[in-house]
Amino acid sequence: MTRWLDGRPTATVPGDDRGLTLGDGHFTTMLVQQGGVVLWQRHQTRLAEANDRLGFSQPDWHQLEAEIQQASQGVELGCLRLTLTRGSAGRGYQGQWPAVPRRLLALSPFPSHYRQWQQQGIDAEVAELTLATGGPLVGLKTLGRLEQVLIKQEAASRNVDELLVCDGHGHLVEASAGNLFLVFADGTVVTPSLSECGIAGVMRAEVMALLAQSGLKAVERPVRVEELTDVAEAFVTNALMGVMPLRHIGEKRLNRQLADLLLESHQLWR
Repeated sequence: MTRWLDGRPTATVPGDDRGLTLGDGHFTTMLVQQGGVVLWQRHQTRLAEANDRLGFSQPDWHQLEAEIQQASQGVELGCLRLTLTRGSAGRGYQGQWPAVPRRLLALSPFPSHYRQWQQQGIDAEVAELTLATGGPLVGLKTLGRLEQVLIKQEAASRNVDELLVCDGHGHLVEASAGNLFLVFADGTVVTPSLSECGIAGVMRAEVMALLAQSGLKAVERPVRVEELTDVAEAFVTNALMGVMPLRHIGEKRLNRQLADLLLESHQLWR
């Protein structure tokens, strides 16, 4: 893995960085393909919103884009994570408002199994763990991801590819590391509401836009877990995997027609 801190190569992060000590920051993980970042404008929009809500100043976007281009140069396929923190801006909970964010870029290899998963589909179960609801951070990809760590731990202990996660009210929210789309038997496409918890992913927004362009608008609404019995197809999305078809949810066998149409329409996801 190669890292850059505020535009300079680095192997370390300052020990008093508030992202490390308090989780005071946010991040996005980007797909790099053929020397460029895919869906950069959507990533930038989400980053800017998170900066506003967390009380960060907006960075010099031209400078940041140049750093991203330099990190992506010559990379055929890879993952580039951008982390923005409040830096070493104050001890304890009291920080600097607003603060120019510290920029950490990290380039790593693309998960090779994603392509195999796309071809074969993956199996999912409903998680036993649930997500906390409410609060001012709903929708943001903040640095505090311990819920997702525990969900991945549960998936490993149950030996399942993916877990679908609910909130405490029994509503489906998302997958362990991606957003969820459901196609019901009547053809309705639904993605769970994120008004109470969950992360608003850039690929979720892209898929919703693509569906709208094709006349298949995705309905965004609360989805009770009991409704899974009426689902004919389901897939998970995030910026790296693109569209990932689900083969089963529990014992229920699913088809993958819409997922394949989306994959065929966007070769960057293959």
